[in-house]
Amino acid sequence: YSHNENEKAYHFLKEQLTEAMSQNRDDKVLFLLSELMGYYRVTSQFELGNKMAIQAIKILTHHGLEDSIAAATTYLNIATLYRVQGQYSYSLMMYKKCEQIYSEHLNPNDERYASFYNNVSLLYQETGEYEQAIDYELKALSIIEKIKNCEVEQAITYTNLSAMYNAVNNQDEAKKCLNKAIALFKIFGVNDPHYYAALSLKAESLYHDKEYSKAIDLYDEVLDGIEKNYGKSKEYYIVQENKDRVI
Repeated sequence: YSHNENEKAYHFLKEQLTEAMSQNRDDKVLFLLSELMGYYRVTSQFELGNKMAIQAIKILTHHGLEDSIAAATTYLNIATLYRVQGQYSYSLMMYKKCEQIYSEHLNPNDERYASFYNNVSLLYQETGEYEQAIDYELKALSIIEKIKNCEVEQAITYTNLSAMYNAVNNQDEAKKCLNKAIALFKIFGVNDPHYYAALSLKAESLYHDKEYSKAIDLYDEVLDGIEKNYGKSKEYYIVQENKDRVI
């Protein structure tokens, strides 16, 4: 993944899954199913991702692990997979199952809460509940800022906050967060897929500031990056639609 060789990473995961299944190593199978869920989510192969989710739940149930930290991680991944598909009620249900387990097993400042808060925030953002979304995102940021070597995670959080502040017409905070995000990505995560989300937001900001030529150039950069690394995914076509509005 770090070398953008996503097909090789995918085939490696599939090989490891086959091997783990042949050895009846359900612990490894569960981990690999979660990894594949993430891959299928990013590449918009939702039917395959959903099959991984069903299999993961079967393993948890079979071993009586429905209330374990391993289950919470699985629920978080499944919730995110369904959020991206727009199945919000089921997604929220899985997030709440994850939160219940975390509250029983983790310290409130545990870094795993940061990922949880980020994802729940995105759910509320997508359902238009922006004040709740901002609250969850600020909770995530308060944890991430205390963790060493989490600059990319900070950048992702600032990107999310920028989009949310835009939604509530707080343009000053939106631009501050976005500039912080892009600055961090350029140093620590130029190949991270979330970098394209930040650049896309910047292009939209340029469009609203009537800097149309700069906006188009930046949208083209985003489209090229997404297609090169992830193919013409759901996100690619969203960016294309945004670019077409400028033209």
